[in-house]
Amino acid sequence: MRVLLQTVTHLVPGDVYGDRITFIQNTLCRHFFKRDFDHAQKCLFPFHDDFGLNNVKCFVLLDHHGHDHTTQEENPAVFVWMKWTGQSLVQINKGLLSKYNKELSKWPFTWGGRNFRRIPQPPRGSDGKLDPKPHTSLRLGIPLSDDNIVFLREHPERAKWRKTHLHHDLWAKIELFCHPVASTTEA
Repeated sequence: MRVLLQTVTHLVPGDVYGDRITFIQNTLCRHFFKRDFDHAQKCLFPFHDDFGLNNVKCFVLLDHHGHDHTTQEENPAVFVWMKWTGQSLVQINKGLLSKYNKELSKWPFTWGGRNFRRIPQPPRGSDGKLDPKPHTSLRLGIPLSDDNIVFLREHPERAKWRKTHLHHDLWAKIELFCHPVASTTEA
C-alpha cells in the first residue's frame, strides 16, 4: 500500500520536527493499520517538510510493505491520496495531479528498485570547516545547536549569502547570531 499525505506545515501538531513526523507516521498507521508506525514494515518520505515556516504545503509518502516484502512487490501497490486538515484525515477522491505523479515515479515502491544516494557533503569554507547549514535546521523547525551559533559568529561572510537566499522568517531567526562577538581583553 502507498499513501500520499498532503497538508500544510502549521496544521501538523508538535513543538519540534521529530514530534511532527512521529505524529504523521502514527496517525497514518493508526488510520490504515490500527497500530503505530513500524520501521520494519514501512518507509516514510517527507517532502517540503519545512515545519520552521508556517503555511507551506508539504507531503509525506508512506509505503507499507508488510513483513514479507517480496510478496507485496509482486502485486501493484494500492495507492491512496489523503489530506490532513489539522483535525482529521480526509481521503481525496480524484486523480493525482501530473506533477505529483511525475515526482512519485522517482520513488519506486519496490525495495529493490530504490536507489538511495548519499547526501552530498556541505561545502567547506576557506578554513576547511564544514558549513553546518543552520538554515536547514531552522527550515525543519529544529532549534539551532550551540555549534551552529558558534559557526555563524565565526563566519560572518557566510551569513551574507544566507541573508539573500533565506526566507525572511528564517533570516530573522538567525540574524542575531550572524555577527561576530567582540572579544574583551583586560588592559
